[in-house]
Amino acid sequence: MLTATYLIAATLILLGTLVWYSYSHYREEYNRRMRAEERLRPLLELRGVEPVRAGEDHRRVIVHNLSAGRVRFRARLVEIRSSPPVGYPLPVPLAPTHAQEHGTEAEVEGGMDQPVDVFVDHGPPHHLGLLVVGYPPVPVEVPRDRGYDLRICVSPVADGAISACRWFSIVPQPGGGVIFTPAGANELINPAGPAAG
Repeated sequence: MLTATYLIAATLILLGTLVWYSYSHYREEYNRRMRAEERLRPLLELRGVEPVRAGEDHRRVIVHNLSAGRVRFRARLVEIRSSPPVGYPLPVPLAPTHAQEHGTEAEVEGGMDQPVDVFVDHGPPHHLGLLVVGYPPVPVEVPRDRGYDLRICVSPVADGAISACRWFSIVPQPGGGVIFTPAGANELINPAGPAAG
């Protein structure tokens, strides 16, 4: 009887060990797969503004691809805060730099950056020109002597993808120049959840 008890106990321990090993192996494989999927999930952020180069009149924001794979995306100007209001219907697409024929989509490789045109500054006394993709695709002129807060969003061209939004400021300077700068952190917006303000 004692031998049968030891045999049953040994069998139960062996079965328990096999079940635990199978579960551990499954869990490890599952976690590895989830990490790989996470690296390939399209996720973008607005890194900041592109540094101004001598002789360059375009001002741009930088879209960065946080995922490992190539992502096709769109950028939009969704809100403008100024006094008095600009009065242009929003949201409106922004053109990625060097997009084909005023296109609204671009691709960015994994871990890389893609600039998006926001406005053009030909210097005083000219107005600033918001580079919205409209019909006709001409800059929307706004006075350069007032401040503007622009909320820009980027989102992958994929159903249910998470968008990133960030505020940027155009700050007038003495002498007629302007500074274009980020004015906050990225907000991630899940289209399945409530919209962030």
